[in-house]
Amino acid sequence: ATAYVLARYKFRGSQALYLLYIASMMVPFSLALIPLFFLMDSLHLINTELGLILVYASSVLAFGIFVLVGFFKSLPKELEEASVVDGASHYGTFFRVMLPLSQPGLITVAIINVLNIWNEYIVGTILINDPDHYTLPVEIGVLRQEMEYRTEWGPLFAALLITIVPVLIMYMFFQRRIASGITAGAVK
Repeated sequence: ATAYVLARYKFRGSQALYLLYIASMMVPFSLALIPLFFLMDSLHLINTELGLILVYASSVLAFGIFVLVGFFKSLPKELEEASVVDGASHYGTFFRVMLPLSQPGLITVAIINVLNIWNEYIVGTILINDPDHYTLPVEIGVLRQEMEYRTEWGPLFAALLITIVPVLIMYMFFQRRIASGITAGAVK
């Protein structure tokens, strides 16, 4: 919804808000790790799934808005105007017309974000100290360290296979939508 509003409606501060989202993508995430740890600790969200969910969701927000603003700008305004003429409200136009048309862009953003979060290691290492709550990449890192001085490669390769198979299945299922979503917002 934020990307749609930033792409279609001009209001005071809309350009500054969009540039703020873009600027947040330019800050290296490693600079925010120490303040992030202290913030999550003060909110008692260390070693919790909720803490990870909040950090992951906020870290991919700017990228999603950036891609979807370009996508919404590429959609013809005539469709939006026709729905208003037919009596749809702004919300109706968004939910009944623009959101279904933005499906390739939404799927592209979702897949890229899922892949980034699926492979994320640093935040899981810093925010989760309890082995019962480790994320999959952290658990594989721990397993690799344990296997470093042994010759048991079977458990390590099994863990890597468990990591790769869901991503391959998702890619095979959404392969066409990824390609169409990436190119759809590129050309106006």
